[in-house]
Amino acid sequence: MERKRVVFGFAYDGTSFSSYQSHNSLNTVEGRIRGEILRNELGENMRTASRTDKNVSALFNTMSLDTSLKPEDVIGILNSSLENVYFHSYGTVPEDFNVRHCSEKEYTYLLPFSWVNIEDFLSEMKKFVGTHDFAKFCRFDNKDTTRKINSIDTTFWNGIPALVFRSQGFLWNQIRFIVGYGIRRQRDRAESEDPWSNQKWSRYLAPAELLFLTKIEYKDVEMKRIRGRSVEKKIEINRRNTIARNFFYHNIP
Repeated sequence: MERKRVVFGFAYDGTSFSSYQSHNSLNTVEGRIRGEILRNELGENMRTASRTDKNVSALFNTMSLDTSLKPEDVIGILNSSLENVYFHSYGTVPEDFNVRHCSEKEYTYLLPFSWVNIEDFLSEMKKFVGTHDFAKFCRFDNKDTTRKINSIDTTFWNGIPALVFRSQGFLWNQIRFIVGYGIRRQRDRAESEDPWSNQKWSRYLAPAELLFLTKIEYKDVEMKRIRGRSVEKKIEINRRNTIARNFFYHNIP
């Protein structure tokens, strides 16, 4: 049968894996998915959109695959074979579709800290919206460090305040260094300042376990949601367990 390129949406508990990207370790998100695709002969040319940091979870990452099977069948096989990874949606795309060329990514960072003032925290975070050189707020890997953050807003997950970051693309550790800056400043009750000034400060990388990839959007791609109860239930349990498991961070030094 003719192979067609399909993009799949999936969620995973990042704390259950040694990392995301395939390498020598067998227990990686990408490695586990790739292994099941090969073992079950589901397709070829697998690529994923975002290689999240170790211990970062996702409610909506994406993967492209050239397959001759029905997308629902691919999802069913993967969900029955994988643990802590749950495929939940799909969309048919052109054969030249590149899953890494998205229009926007959204990350959510939980703030389960007893001392956090969410309004003041958001005010500090708003300084990072727009186009800036984020060299001081990322892990350097020889890439251009100029990026544009489209927006930073607040939300609540089960009563826990959180920050929502949106951009076409993020640098390595960028969100965690930005949030770490806000955590240190508010915890130490430091006065507001210009984060782009030459003033030196101690960089702090916020915990990875509280960061979630929550959405990836593409122009002209309609994703169809699979409404299986088991998948929806697993995703919700994963989110609730992650929040509960990391709530002790309100006492972080």
